Amino acid sequence: MLQWDPPFAKWFVGGTLNVADNCIDRHLEGPRRNKAALIWEGEPGERRVLRYQDLHREVCRFANVLKELGVKKGDVVAVYMPMVPELAIALLACARIGAPHTVVFGGFSAEALAGRIQDCQARVLVTADGGYRRGKIVP
Repeated sequence: MLQWDPPFAKWFVGGTLNVADNCIDRHLEGPRRNKAALIWEGEPGERRVLRYQDLHREVCRFANVLKELGVKKGDVVAVYMPMVPELAIALLACARIGAPHTVVFGGFSAEALAGRIQDCQARVLVTADGGYRRGKIVP
């Protein structure tokens, strides 16, 4: 359903969506649980394949970490990570517990990151201690 009040559009007003269920849980029954859910190729030559059951386990684990940090439904989580499988895991974990997330591009400065965290009043920042960019380690 579309609610159109130019220039504003609202899709599926009143609808609900469980992203974690649509992306992961519905694939756990039957043979698809052993199929690749996420195929990642990084730098320099790293490769990981997470099956649906693997992805489900990791997402649930990280959702529990967020809950232990006090994140509840409706709390905003900021994510500042390189392009690694854990990025997708973090976003799906936020969806699982109903915590909206904001992704901040890893190339932004510390000041830009701080501004975005403050603007959205993020309860938690999820980050990494480093990553690869164009073959070089970026702390």
